[in-house]
Amino acid sequence: MENLISNLEALTTSKESSSSKELILEEENQEDSNNNNNNNNNNNNKIISDDGGDDAMESLQVDSLFSTYVVQRMKDMMNEKDLNKMIENQDQIYQSLESSTTSVISFNEFSASKYDELAKKFESHSKCIKEMKGDLEYIFKKIRIIRSKISTQHPDAFEQVETKFFRNEEEEEE
Repeated sequence: MENLISNLEALTTSKESSSSKELILEEENQEDSNNNNNNNNNNNNKIISDDGGDDAMESLQVDSLFSTYVVQRMKDMMNEKDLNKMIENQDQIYQSLESSTTSVISFNEFSASKYDELAKKFESHSKCIKEMKGDLEYIFKKIRIIRSKISTQHPDAFEQVETKFFRNEEEEEE
């Protein structure tokens, strides 16, 4: 494990050639595979101790060094102009998304205020229509009652009026 750490530190601090870096990585991979085989064989016999923090700390250091190494290798692979162009593109996209977000937020606020306003109007109009429906039902009910009273009290006159007005209405509809 210490050998791995020292190899990683040497890689991150020195400007060695890529072939020597690849050799070190191959050594580390072999060492890791040997360690994994040993760990797999010893898993059943392993006892967890209270002072296992040292192993965790070493693991964190290795992870940190390895991630630093990977980032450095990736940075070495990138062309500086291409990297700057990507950063500029990302900044432009970020600015456009930020302005879009601002527009959407203002539109949502506007929509919410208009919705509240129109919801109140819709509620009052719905209430008015329900009242009108009730009033019309009451009026038609009274008309039917009056009609039935007239037809029972004056059947001859009602029949004449009915034929005169309802026939004219039927002809107009056609």
